[in-house]
Amino acid sequence: MRRRFRVVWHAVKFEWPLKLLALVGATVIWFNVRNIEDPLVVQSLSLAVRPTNVPAGAEFLDASPSEVVVVLRGRRSGIERAKRSMAAYVDLSGQRVGSHDLPVQLAGRPKGVQVVDISQERVRVRLDASAEAERPVSVHTPGLPADGCELGRAWADPPAVHVAGPASAVERVARAVAVLDVSGLSSTTTREVKVQPRDGSGLPVSGVRVEPGVVRVTVPVQRVTARALPVWPDVTSPPAGYQVVHVTVRPATVLVTGPRKLLATAQAVSTTRVDISALRDTRSYAVRLVPPQGLTVVGATSAVVKVTVAVLSPDRPADTGGAVSQPDAVAPGHGGPQEEERVPLESSPPGRDQTTPPQSGMSPDRD
Repeated sequence: MRRRFRVVWHAVKFEWPLKLLALVGATVIWFNVRNIEDPLVVQSLSLAVRPTNVPAGAEFLDASPSEVVVVLRGRRSGIERAKRSMAAYVDLSGQRVGSHDLPVQLAGRPKGVQVVDISQERVRVRLDASAEAERPVSVHTPGLPADGCELGRAWADPPAVHVAGPASAVERVARAVAVLDVSGLSSTTTREVKVQPRDGSGLPVSGVRVEPGVVRVTVPVQRVTARALPVWPDVTSPPAGYQVVHVTVRPATVLVTGPRKLLATAQAVSTTRVDISALRDTRSYAVRLVPPQGLTVVGATSAVVKVTVAVLSPDRPADTGGAVSQPDAVAPGHGGPQEEERVPLESSPPGRDQTTPPQSGMSPDRD
């Protein structure tokens, strides 16, 4: 045993200055390499201020400021760990409803990382009383179903949700809204939709919890009996000394739905009256469509009527046999252009008394 010890001791003492120098050199090289690969850095980090130990019956509203900036010093690898682990919080133990000035505390600081500075050591915290309420679910169905289909009344399951959170926010919630886009739907559809709490003006309300957060929305869609009808503009007589030379309407045809008996006897869709008693050249009028009673227009609810008048020739009687030229148009649900249809200019749409004199001064947007 002693012999082995002497051998080891002799090996250690042998040229020990060189060995010590090599150890020092290796240590210096190791530190230099580490400083290159993982240098010491100083970096700022923004942290959101979060509450902890919120008292029962109270709700955390906000902190002002809501974030603090801390300056950290340490190895780059440690700083990267700090970004993932560090958090800023305020301890609300024993606090009551109201505003409080509380110190900011830091947690999750990795070993070897130092906090050099913090932008805000104290923040203003607001607490509100807890509240709960039941609110109805309102279903919104933006978009249009497929041509020839109509929507029934949509409903949600469950029809109401539970809203909880700060009393001031819960009071603002008027309903929970579930939005389901019905564009292109051709059959009854049921989907799971996330609900959103909204106030009486329809604006979202934040800071509340909704349970359940997802409801099942059912939208009934059924096919309806439909028929394409031409659009006949209701045009008054021109001023004295003028005659109507051309009238066009777009769209020329529209799709209407309703009971089969009414569809079978319907001839055309009229418009609100177009008053041309002061027209001297060409003008376009935006007018509403007026379907026969009991029928409903699918899609478009208005039309554009373009009327051209000219001075009446002294050697030519007033032209009462002109025509309403209806250019290419496509009725909803019908492919391809429609054939041009011509009807007498001075004739009234079906259901209107043709002997009724022009109503001068009437706006084209009025019935």
